[in-house]
Amino acid sequence: MNYFLLGFKQIFHYQGRATRAEFAYFTIINFLVILLIMLSIRIFALLWIAFDVTAFFMPLVITFFIIFISSVLLYSSISFLAIISLTCRRLHDLGYSGWWQLVLYLINYLINLIPMLYLIENSNKNLTNSFFHLRIKQDFYIIANNTAYITLIISFIFLLLLLFKQGKNQANQYGDNPRQ
Repeated sequence: MNYFLLGFKQIFHYQGRATRAEFAYFTIINFLVILLIMLSIRIFALLWIAFDVTAFFMPLVITFFIIFISSVLLYSSISFLAIISLTCRRLHDLGYSGWWQLVLYLINYLINLIPMLYLIENSNKNLTNSFFHLRIKQDFYIIANNTAYITLIISFIFLLLLLFKQGKNQANQYGDNPRQ
């Protein structure tokens, strides 16, 4: 838990190095927090549907939902900044520049841009034929799904590299060995 809090305390600290344990604990706990948030959103949605919220309670429910979503967005933004900082320091421990994480983000962005380009390309076509329109929708979902899997695999490989590759045992240009 200390490593998790340390990740937030050093949110704008891009100098120095981070150990595998520091990176792993923060990543795993952050993943569990996000999983808990996603689960609570699903439960909230199911309760909304199951109890058929009446007009009397609607303003209260909407207010709660807005506050909840705002806090989720705030947590996500702050944890994203902490992950960028921690990844930078972890890359420093491996002897690489922290800017290398930008390659991962660019690859993910460009790969996820493919479905949007496909949709833009086919948006000008005559959609009077319902079969053709259905085919474009099916193709779009297939492409979007596949690109999501590709980016997930790339990110997972990068995460495994950061989790399991041992850092340099001696001091490097980014600082002293954090394990000593």
